[in-house]
Amino acid sequence: STVVADKTDFINMNIWENNFDSIKKDQCYLIKLAKVKIFNDELSITTTTHTKFEPIEDITDVMAYDSIQILQESAIAGVITSIGLIEHRSICPKCYSTDIECNDKTIKCIACKSRSLYVKQSVEQKEMKLNVIDANQKRFEFIVKTSQIQALLEESNHQELCHNDLVENEDVLLALSSINVFVNFNPKTMHINTIVLNNIDNK
Repeated sequence: STVVADKTDFINMNIWENNFDSIKKDQCYLIKLAKVKIFNDELSITTTTHTKFEPIEDITDVMAYDSIQILQESAIAGVITSIGLIEHRSICPKCYSTDIECNDKTIKCIACKSRSLYVKQSVEQKEMKLNVIDANQKRFEFIVKTSQIQALLEESNHQELCHNDLVENEDVLLALSSINVFVNFNPKTMHINTIVLNNIDNK
């Protein structure tokens, strides 16, 4: 595994053994026929047997990175504006393409011509989408655990709402939108690490 970067951002890339001799550190390449992989909502690039690395001229002003930066947390204070369900899209488990044909039993991948068993997602929603707007009117879309929303409702004295449908029951959103929250999150994945009442601003 290594990290590749351009002028806009950096991303992890998984390299297969047959590509080891094709690349050197700090050399710029045009990468062809690689695949984008999504695992636990983390984006990465993975090489295949067809991946090619073509040397190119140096790219100036490449986005700097270090291991601390990748793990860095960000934080905001704001107000919850909406909550919603996460749509789980099926992908090919072999090449991670979304160009597939899916039925109740199998997944047929158009990209790599493979067929795989279709594993149904759990009906239980363990994560949700959560939108927050900060004092500067900037909007953030997060992924939050359902248990974190339930804990927030309890913390704000709305225990009676914890066992309701968090999306269908409008009283849940009305209760959440009436409080200020402080959110620690992963800026790469937008997953919320912690979300609590922002007691300093909440009156």
